[in-house]
Amino acid sequence: MGRNQLFEVIGHRGAGVLEEENTLESFKKAYELGCSRIELDIHISSDGKAVIIHDPFLDKTTNGTGLVQDVPLSRIKQFVTKSGYKVPGLPELFTLFVDKTINFQIELKGEGSENVVPEVVAAFGLEKKVRYTSFVHSRVKKALKATPGAEGGLLMCSTVIDPHSLLSEAGAEFLHLTKGAITKEIVQKIHKKGCKVIAWEHIIEERDFSDLVLAGVDGATTDRPDLFLDFLNKY
Repeated sequence: MGRNQLFEVIGHRGAGVLEEENTLESFKKAYELGCSRIELDIHISSDGKAVIIHDPFLDKTTNGTGLVQDVPLSRIKQFVTKSGYKVPGLPELFTLFVDKTINFQIELKGEGSENVVPEVVAAFGLEKKVRYTSFVHSRVKKALKATPGAEGGLLMCSTVIDPHSLLSEAGAEFLHLTKGAITKEIVQKIHKKGCKVIAWEHIIEERDFSDLVLAGVDGATTDRPDLFLDFLNKY
C-alpha cells in the first residue's frame, strides 16, 4: 500500500518498539517502514524550546534529572537516552525530513507547547503536514488558530456523549480515541458529521488491526507499524 494508503498508519513515537521512542532513529525507522505519519510528544524547555520527549521528567528516558521545563535545551543536549541517543528538538526532526514525503502528528504535552510549536511549524512551512493533538483540548484549539492549514485531533480515553461538539469547538476534525472505546457505531456517527476517527493505545497485535479495520476507523497510532502495514498489505 505504501505511504499513500487511505488508512493512516501512524508510527507511535516513531517506531517506538523497534527503536528507542521519540529519537531521530525511531522516526527514521518509521519512515523507512512506510508510515504515512509519525507521532511525537512535545515538552518545552526552560528557555522556550520545543523538546521531543514523552515524560515531563528527564529521569525516565535519559540520564538527566528534573523537569524538562526547568532545564535549558543546551543542558538537555548534554544528556543521552538509555540507548545513547540525544534528545531531539523539533527543528532537528523537521530538518531530517525536509525533502521527504511524511506527515507529523504532534502531541502538545507541555504547558506552552501550543505557543511554541506553531512558530517552528511556520518557520519550516509545514502547516499542511501537521496534525496537533492533546488531551488538553484548549491547546489544540489555540495551536490551530496560530497555524492555518494544520489539522487538529482531540485525544480521548472514553466516549463522551457528544464528541463532535468538542471537535467543532476546538476546530478539529479527528477524534483520537483509545482502541477499547471504539465501536462501529461510534465511527459511523463521527463519519456522518464529516470527521474521522484515529485509534490509539498499545495497538500491536493482528487482532487489534483486524478489529479496528472492521470498525471502519480512518487510521491508528501504533507501536508496531511494521506489523500493521504487513496486515494491511495482506488485507
